[in-house]
Amino acid sequence: MRLTLLKKTDNTVNGNYSFTINGFQQDLRFSDGVAVTSNPIESSTFVFFKHKFAGSDIGKLFFLRVTDKGITPYKDQRFSVDHNPALDLYIAYKFKRFLITLLVLAAVYFYLNHSKGLDVRQLIESSIMSLKDLF
Repeated sequence: MRLTLLKKTDNTVNGNYSFTINGFQQDLRFSDGVAVTSNPIESSTFVFFKHKFAGSDIGKLFFLRVTDKGITPYKDQRFSVDHNPALDLYIAYKFKRFLITLLVLAAVYFYLNHSKGLDVRQLIESSIMSLKDLF
């Protein structure tokens, strides 16, 4: 598996290099641009690779998907990590409000249906007549 921290894989990289992987310091031995970690990956996970290079830090977040065929890396964009949970919470909040409104309307309908004799056909017919009166 090749995980590239730069745009392209450099096949000329050979030797030992120090990386920080999810906060743990680890030395990786590269051969033709490929290195294997000593810790096996058993299930899909997020992995943050960080390397000091020429006085600056290079770091990339990857999602490693483990399947029967092997490990597939996906480079994760910063936007998806920061904004998707907030967007998911907003959608869940709006959906919860929609469900509560739907349940209140259903309760009112069943109350009116059983105690006051309201029928769905009468409700639809009344709506149609109201629309006809507008035109």
